[in-house]
Amino acid sequence: MLDSYPGKVVYDEHHKPLKVIGTTQDITDRKRAELELQRAKEVFESFIHHHLDSVVLTDAAGIITSVNPKFEDQFGWSGTELVGLHAFKLPSIPEAYREEMKQQVNSVLDGGCIHGIETVRVTKSGVVLQVQISYFCIRDREGNISGGAAIIRDITEQKEAQQLLHRSDKMGVIGQLAAGIAHEIRNPLTAVKGFLQLIHNDPKHIKTEYVDIMMNELKRMESIIGEMLVLAKPQVCSVPGAGHQEHIA
Repeated sequence: MLDSYPGKVVYDEHHKPLKVIGTTQDITDRKRAELELQRAKEVFESFIHHHLDSVVLTDAAGIITSVNPKFEDQFGWSGTELVGLHAFKLPSIPEAYREEMKQQVNSVLDGGCIHGIETVRVTKSGVVLQVQISYFCIRDREGNISGGAAIIRDITEQKEAQQLLHRSDKMGVIGQLAAGIAHEIRNPLTAVKGFLQLIHNDPKHIKTEYVDIMMNELKRMESIIGEMLVLAKPQVCSVPGAGHQEHIA
């Protein structure tokens, strides 16, 4: 592919046009590079547009240039409401997390990357979401930073499932502990019950050894219950170097 430039007219001594001198330049490689760049841009935009997670794009100064449809659907703000705002001022960021966000954006626009940090965001309707965010910078053909991107993944359901599993594990442990306690108490209780039955059937012949055995078994049950009450109380431990004590439930 050739590109032509305006020619220069050469006149003879009578000021009549004699010839035209022009130049051409082969721009095939440049056009090919421009086409490849345009295609890459279209692929990138399509990737962002159809991404399953929310995406926010900024320029090199941290100003929001676009958000994808998933962000609009998930958080409730339209791109029109957000484009032109600084990333620090995204309304989805709770006030307590703005300084944290500012440091992260500055780090990315300085060339850093942040992968999978867990934090909190809020929707336009006030719903609090547990999210995982990754930040990375975008570079141009010369390698200069031209902007940044944040990919926001909602992990609220995942966190709730983990908490449910944790509670389930705790209930399993509690169930095993309860079964062990019941077994430990049932044995002496069975002995006491048996000797009481003997005394009931023959109240005139109460033997001292019956009473001694029952007292020992009752003491055993009392000891087991006492140990459980100790375990149920908050434990106090010292934290080295902290200068205070902490209660552990």
